[in-house]
Amino acid sequence: MIHDTPRGVRATSFLLTSSILAIAAANWAISGSSEIPPNRLDWTWNRTFPGYDNLVGMEFGWGKIYVTLSGNQAEFLDAATGHSLGEGTAPSQGCFIWTSTTIVMPLPGPPDTAVMAGGNRVLEFTGTDGFKNETWISSRFDCPYLQSVSTQAITVTNFTTFGVVSTKDGSMWTVNYATYETHGDVDGNIYLIEPDPASLVVLVVSWPSFSSGATNNTLYDGYTGKVIWEKSSDAVNFFKYSPVTQLLYEYNPPNVLQARDWKNWDASPVWTASVLLSKFNYQGIVFTDTLIFLFDGDNGGVGTVDAHTGSQGWRVNSTAAASAKLVRVSATEKFWYLTYSKGSGDYMAVDIEKRSILDGSLIWSKDSGARVQYGWFDTTVSSDESLLYLWPRTQGAWLAAYPTN
Repeated sequence: MIHDTPRGVRATSFLLTSSILAIAAANWAISGSSEIPPNRLDWTWNRTFPGYDNLVGMEFGWGKIYVTLSGNQAEFLDAATGHSLGEGTAPSQGCFIWTSTTIVMPLPGPPDTAVMAGGNRVLEFTGTDGFKNETWISSRFDCPYLQSVSTQAITVTNFTTFGVVSTKDGSMWTVNYATYETHGDVDGNIYLIEPDPASLVVLVVSWPSFSSGATNNTLYDGYTGKVIWEKSSDAVNFFKYSPVTQLLYEYNPPNVLQARDWKNWDASPVWTASVLLSKFNYQGIVFTDTLIFLFDGDNGGVGTVDAHTGSQGWRVNSTAAASAKLVRVSATEKFWYLTYSKGSGDYMAVDIEKRSILDGSLIWSKDSGARVQYGWFDTTVSSDESLLYLWPRTQGAWLAAYPTN
């Protein structure tokens, strides 16, 4: 689930694959071994987490990196230097279903705030002294999976129920969309719509997992949980709200990319884009305040759509990315970065391309020096655009920060 994060180091990024596979392990250890090519990017800093096999979650905000490790452990790093600022242990979930893949996220509310889900509770805290400086703790919510945050609310789920938690005091309302008996047959998503600091509505979408039948769409008052309206649609689509454009984007490429007025669901879309969608898929889309990025897995093409008007922008092709195992795009106001794994065998190289946000033109291309198992990794760029962060998806506990100049 895509979520907003506070001022600090987070930039917009997304995951792209040319074929959908189960998440594989990435178990390359950062070192100066002979496997690193001589033309590699020298990292500004790198950090390993001894004793851990994988990174469960990685979130950025308030000039910090919130790292969730296995065993309900979390560590807080300085985003500029990688130095440890503190660590903490979340309470055990105490349940038998799959739980959160990210238990810690920074909040875009009061300075230095973050949220932790664990121990069948949601907790807001400040600083990096474990989770000791708590602001509030919610009522019980079994096995919370931490999904998204905004200035006013936090969403969690346990795959039968959605919970909407107030960032003000931890009060919560819930809505059931499945039961433990049917949760494998029903899917759902929840979206926060926050047009201003005094307004909050929540869109809940649910549908049969193995059916193309109708989707149930329900809009709730974000403070009370009261139903505002209920609608149905013929197809399963996904949504992203932009507080900048005040539009609700509905997408499911290659068939759907359009912008709605969330206040008038029954009206025609504000705009509909179709020019670039012939070969794009759900994994190949990311939203910024001004541009929507789309990725064509067949030829490595990246194209843009104006977020305000839906008009087609520039499109460029990357021959190397066309044959990549996995591609990541991270975008800021001036540049965007195309990062992809390449090669064959268990351990694959990772290349980085820096490109102009104005026309997509290539500024530089380099080998990162990273080797990730099965080509699986993740990236994001600092908001001041001085560093690109790279880390393995699972089965590897390290984080590297590369200079972008």
